[in-house]
Amino acid sequence: LLSRSLFGTGWLNLEAGYTYRTGILADEIPFNAEIGYPLPWDRLVIKGTYSLVDSVGNNTEKRQEDDRFGCSLNNCFPDASRQVIGTSFMLTVGKQRLWWVEAGYNHWLWGHSTRKYEEPYITLGRRF
Repeated sequence: LLSRSLFGTGWLNLEAGYTYRTGILADEIPFNAEIGYPLPWDRLVIKGTYSLVDSVGNNTEKRQEDDRFGCSLNNCFPDASRQVIGTSFMLTVGKQRLWWVEAGYNHWLWGHSTRKYEEPYITLGRRF
């Protein structure tokens, strides 16, 4: 994880790794980027995200009994790769600004062996 301040009050995060998975699921190489910047209005922040998850392709063909995700003619959850971009607005709440509400939208640009989704979302977060 690399993180950097931008223009004094904004931020940029870059994250990469390796996800080791056992069983039917393939290992994955994730890469995530996030950029955020406060807007001129008090307590409002805009954030952009990018996510790429690349399957290593070492999944096993035999589905395990407790596996609720399997393969069909159109997709294969255990061996899926995807590329997603998103944007959101974050509003800090309270005098100490420990809480925030985030509303956003993710758009799947590309997917291999996966379904493509449109993902609106709302989250509640807290700083510690």
